[in-house]
Amino acid sequence: MSSAIKEIATSGKKNVYDLVYRATQKLVTNKFAAGYNYFGRGKNLKFSSLNLDGLLMKAALKIFPNCSEKEAEVTIAKWL
Repeated sequence: MSSAIKEIATSGKKNVYDLVYRATQKLVTNKFAAGYNYFGRGKNLKFSSLNLDGLLMKAALKIFPNCSEKEAEVTIAKWL
């Protein structure tokens, strides 16, 4: 898992959104993402329960030490 975090962490270093955007471009299709939202509201599935959420979160916290978990959650939710 740590090698996956390192790989994701190399995706973007400009800001948290850049990291999330670039990493998900490599890992997730738009069709897949369309079926999810962060908390699983409505007919969508819950993205926060996926291992991918944990990987993105850990990569963001590793690259941006001043980033809070809440900021990372909001950024991932915004991308979705």
